[in-house]
Amino acid sequence: MGTDALDETVRERRTHRIWLGSVLALLGVVAVLALLWRSPLLDALGWRYDIRAERQMRGAAESVLNDVDLAAVHAELLPAWWLAASRPGQGRSATAARELTEALTPDPTLSKIYDEMRGLVRDPWTNATRLIELSDAWSEYLDEQGMPWLIEANVMRTARDELFYVKSYEVVADTAIVVDGAPRRVRIVRRVDGTNLVEGFLGHAGTEDGGSLVALDRLTEFVADVLWPMLADPATVEPWGQPAVLRTVRNLYGDRVRAEVRAGIDPDSYALLQRTAGSRARFLAAVESIESRRHCSDVIIHHDWLGLPGDSVAWAIDVARRDRRSPCPGVSEEEATALRETTAELGGKRGLEDAFGDLLAWYARHTAIHEARHVADLAARPEGADLPCPGCPTDFPTWGRDELSAYLATFSTTEMAYASLLQACEAALVSPSSAHMAALDLIGMTVPLNGCQELPPEQLTELARGLEQGLFARTDRPVVPPGFPDRIQPTSGGHRRDR
Repeated sequence: MGTDALDETVRERRTHRIWLGSVLALLGVVAVLALLWRSPLLDALGWRYDIRAERQMRGAAESVLNDVDLAAVHAELLPAWWLAASRPGQGRSATAARELTEALTPDPTLSKIYDEMRGLVRDPWTNATRLIELSDAWSEYLDEQGMPWLIEANVMRTARDELFYVKSYEVVADTAIVVDGAPRRVRIVRRVDGTNLVEGFLGHAGTEDGGSLVALDRLTEFVADVLWPMLADPATVEPWGQPAVLRTVRNLYGDRVRAEVRAGIDPDSYALLQRTAGSRARFLAAVESIESRRHCSDVIIHHDWLGLPGDSVAWAIDVARRDRRSPCPGVSEEEATALRETTAELGGKRGLEDAFGDLLAWYARHTAIHEARHVADLAARPEGADLPCPGCPTDFPTWGRDELSAYLATFSTTEMAYASLLQACEAALVSPSSAHMAALDLIGMTVPLNGCQELPPEQLTELARGLEQGLFARTDRPVVPPGFPDRIQPTSGGHRRDR
């Protein structure tokens, strides 16, 4: 099939897309074209015939994908290639391209996708749409073959260059949430590319077929840095949370959130997490204290849910000794002691990984329900149309309806209403002009919130359900299936490659 015919087919078969375009600060002012959509391209490509023919030659029961080390491709070879391609003057580009080519050779479909990508990355901004379509085709092909891997591509323009980059994921759970009487696919995914590209969202929704993704890395971050330390006795825990308004919200919602977690996870897991929550809070307070001096020390602490990884503890101690007399130390001796002691305590606590995994799985339900509601809302309206909200005030922004709908779906879930509201408040308070705050402002007209500075009534779930019916004319409750994970192995937070 020629390129023109392929592109025409792509235009005709295009599904709903989520555009995530923004302007971010990265090495100065960065214009970002963040195009995260799913395009069902495989029917349009002439590659399916190749895979069928290859299977006929090798035997129908044997997939050629079995000969590709997909873990190495997604974790090492693919990121090494695009990083090298973005730095052509450093001499690694040809080697990285050859290594990836060799790894993909057994599979003609992935090989052809990659071959076309290679020819387009020389001018990524011009070829952005096609590059992202190809990455979508890669993920769709692997999904059709039952392989738990996917990629998401973006193109970024910075002050110094243009960059095509790829985030690689392993699917750790492929499940569904029933919304409006139909199962809505949800995949919980773990980043494996090891780059320092940051996830912008706890989750995001795509097409009805592709469903939504829950980003385990960001979920781990929220659970480790917010929910877990909140389980400690507030009278004994060191204050943490920046900006300070977040501390207020966490203190305000603490009792209600603790009650939900206690009822939602294994009692032994809760007891262990509660005993160790103070240490996690002490660790986070030390990190925040260190990073509050970035204006003069420029020290950033990379950490994971257990504390400092690898030899970072020794590094922190060395910096504290070096800067003992500095008016702006990179790490103070007191901070280094807190980092060392809490990392040692949490790292040596038997059963903590399982307990944390229980809390992680419990909270993943919130994000899964939120994103599944988005998928259902997208499926129920024409592409590009606003979400119908017959009960919304005429002056309520249409761009806030989707978040309003998803938040009400989670607040209406008795088991985690306050934990869901906590996350919504944190998102709104750090982005006051966002759809998150617009949604909470409207909810606050019925549910007393006072900009997340007032504890809502105990009838939060009932009030949210009444609002959901009044605004969106629906009474359906999302259903989490029995097969939803009840424990998820947490992701660690080390960064291996820098852009």
